[in-house]
Amino acid sequence: MAEENTASGAADALADFLRRRREQIAQRWADAALFRTVFTVARDEAVEASKAVLDALAEVARSGRLEDLAAPGFTAVREQLGRMSASRGRAGFTTAQIDSEVAGLRAPVIALLRAEFDASEEPAHECALALTALMGTLRLVVLETTVSAGEQVIARQHEQLLEVATPVIKLWEAAEMHWQLLPGGGCAREEYVIGAHLEPAYAIGGDNFDWSTGADHLVLTMTDGMGQGIDASLLTSLAVSALRNARRADISLADQVCLADQAVYAQYGGKVYASTLLRFELATGIVCAVDAGSPQLFRQRDGRTEQIELTAQLPLGMFEETLYEEQTFQVRPGDRLIAVSTGVHGTRSAVGDLFGERALRQVLSATRPTTPHETARAIVAGLVEHYGSSDLAADAAVVCLDWNGPRG
Repeated sequence: MAEENTASGAADALADFLRRRREQIAQRWADAALFRTVFTVARDEAVEASKAVLDALAEVARSGRLEDLAAPGFTAVREQLGRMSASRGRAGFTTAQIDSEVAGLRAPVIALLRAEFDASEEPAHECALALTALMGTLRLVVLETTVSAGEQVIARQHEQLLEVATPVIKLWEAAEMHWQLLPGGGCAREEYVIGAHLEPAYAIGGDNFDWSTGADHLVLTMTDGMGQGIDASLLTSLAVSALRNARRADISLADQVCLADQAVYAQYGGKVYASTLLRFELATGIVCAVDAGSPQLFRQRDGRTEQIELTAQLPLGMFEETLYEEQTFQVRPGDRLIAVSTGVHGTRSAVGDLFGERALRQVLSATRPTTPHETARAIVAGLVEHYGSSDLAADAAVVCLDWNGPRG
C-alpha cells in the first residue's frame, strides 16, 4: 500500500510539474526535430502543438495510468501524433528514427525537473521515474499511430488502383496506359514534400502529373491531355515520354519544352497537349517556369492564397518549331504550391457555376494544416461535391508541394 501511495504521489507531482512548466517545456520541444520539421509555417504552431501534447501527458499522469496506452489523455492528441509521425515517415524517416525523436523529448523535461528539485531528494527521484514511464508510453502511442498511418496509406493506394484500373471498365487499356505513366502518389526529401492525386473521368482524358529529382533540383510537371480513351492515352504517353527524354538531355527548361513540342507536332500535327513545367533549385528556392497551356498554379504563404500568374504560351504540338520562354519566381520555407489541371478549375456544377478560384481557395484554406497528399485528395473531393457526381466529365489532376527550404 505504501508503494502504491508513493507511485500515486509521484504521478500527481509529475502532473503538477508538467502544468507548471508547460510554457518552458513547449518552447524547448518546439525546436525539436519532431515538431520543427512538421510545423514549418510558424514556430507558434509548433509551440501550441507541444502544449497540446503536454496537456495530454499531464492528464495521463493525474489519472495515474502512466503505462496505459488507452488512458483518456492520449485520445486528445493521438490524431495529431499520427499526423506528425506520418509526415516524418513521408519525409523518409524510419520508424526507429521517429521513435528516437520522440525519446529525445524527455531530455529537456528532465533538465527542468533537476533544476527545480534537488536530484538527491527522494520525491525528485520518484518523479523522474514516473516521467520515464510516461514518456515510454508516449513512444508506444506514437509507434502505434505510425503503423496505423502506414496501413491507411496502403489502403488508399489500393483504392486508387481499383478506381483507375478495374477490369470491368471497357476503357481498361486506356486506364492501364494512363496509370503506368504516373510517378506515384507522393515524394519527399528534406527540402520538400509532394502529394498528388488523379481522379480520371470514365472516358480517360489524358491528364497527368510527373516529377524528377536530382542532387540539386526538382522538376515538376502538370499536364492536360486532349481527346478521350486510347487516343488521349497515346498522346499523353508521347508527350510525357518526350518531356522526360528532353529532361535527360540536361538543357534549359524552355529548350526541353521546345523538343517535346516538336515531337508532339511531328506525330499529331495540331492535336495539342497543355503543360506547366516547374524547375526548383533546391539550394536557393528559385523556380524556373514555363506555362504551355491551361493548368493553374496557386501558392499559400502566411495564411494567404494567391494564384501565381504565368505568361500563357502555346500548348505543345499546335505549331511547328514554337519557341518558349522561361519565367522565374521564388519560394520560401513554409510555402505550399498547388497545381491543378483544367478538369479541376474549369469544371462547372449542374447549374453552371464554375469550380474556379473562389471554391478552390475555400478548400485550400480548410486543408492548410493537412499533409500535401491529403490536401490533393480533399481538393478532388470538393470538386466532386461541387459537380454533384463522382462521374466527372474530365480528368482532375492535383499536385501539392510543401517547400521546407534548403538542407540544414
